[in-house]
Amino acid sequence: MNKKLTNKQLVHKIYSDPKYAGKHIVAIAGEIYSAKTGDEAARIFTEQVKKHPGEIPMGTFVPEVETLILWRE
Repeated sequence: MNKKLTNKQLVHKIYSDPKYAGKHIVAIAGEIYSAKTGDEAARIFTEQVKKHPGEIPMGTFVPEVETLILWRE
């Protein structure tokens, strides 16, 4: 029996797996989809929302390891 991953498990898997670095990610219904561009991610997002109408999708961009994120308080 296939067990669907929880949102917490999906987020952990996305951010701990280097294959997702530098990519746009769409996660829905326990599945993870990656895209190189935002337009491609938007297309995947739209397709998967139609395919899984009762599910709530997550979308994110995973930066490369070398990326420096700055913020001001």
